[in-house]
Amino acid sequence: MITPDTLAALDREDPLARFRDAFDLPEGVVYLDGNSLGPMPHRTLARLIETAREEWGQSLIRSWNEHDWIGMPARIGDGIARIVGAGPGEVVAWLLAGGLVYTAGLVFYLWRSLPFNHALWHAFVVAGAACHFVVMADYAMPA
Repeated sequence: MITPDTLAALDREDPLARFRDAFDLPEGVVYLDGNSLGPMPHRTLARLIETAREEWGQSLIRSWNEHDWIGMPARIGDGIARIVGAGPGEVVAWLLAGGLVYTAGLVFYLWRSLPFNHALWHAFVVAGAACHFVVMADYAMPA
């Protein structure tokens, strides 16, 4: 039988327990819904203020180059690529392809006089979703 003492012992032995102190959690809260908006790391607020005040506030539009904002999508995509086993640029390429297909489908959605315009738009949505699925199917869930 699992007892509170057993659980406390498991908590003490948990190699990830040290990371709890990195997050801003109200006292006594056990937060298990971190998939979309998890608890805020302590360093996040300071970084947001620094970005707003220094990078955006002082560098203005130059921040795209001076602080490499322009390269952020590629850095994030390549970070995801390392996790899912893809090569550099592959994740961004598939996500960009999906976004472009979605966008191209918008033409058919707005072309009201075209017969079956809505169905054509849905075909583009499915094709865009397929591009995004490739990232997961080919990389994150290899056969």
